[in-house]
Amino acid sequence: MIMPENLITILKGQHNILRKEMKEIKVKTESETPDSILIAGDLVNFKKSLLDHLALEDNIFYPQLIDKFKKQNLNIDNIIRFIDEMKIIGKKTMFFLAKYEKAENIQSDFPNFKSSLYEIISTLLIRIESEEDGVYLYWQ
Repeated sequence: MIMPENLITILKGQHNILRKEMKEIKVKTESETPDSILIAGDLVNFKKSLLDHLALEDNIFYPQLIDKFKKQNLNIDNIIRFIDEMKIIGKKTMFFLAKYEKAENIQSDFPNFKSSLYEIISTLLIRIESEEDGVYLYWQ
């Protein structure tokens, strides 16, 4: 069971794992001879980490944060907007991960894969920062 006082620490720990995995994937794509099999394997691990993180946010963090705001008669519009933005980011990311789940898809479309990967990484890193420097601060 996750205790409320540990939730942000856990979420930030998951962010650190996601950052590490994204960096490792990016480094592999910048290799002289990118190995699409290794990259595809890393994408599988990344997808699992991301799904675990999203589940924790969607099922525990955001519902409890909304309840907290409602009990204090605070406006939840910004939180709802933040959740909706992440749903869009999550769908785009999952579409990307499904499109490139096989090494041969990565290899046959490498320039587009790499471009899309960099866009996904950039978006997720910005999102991570906005959570840690924004919405997570409301948990206190």
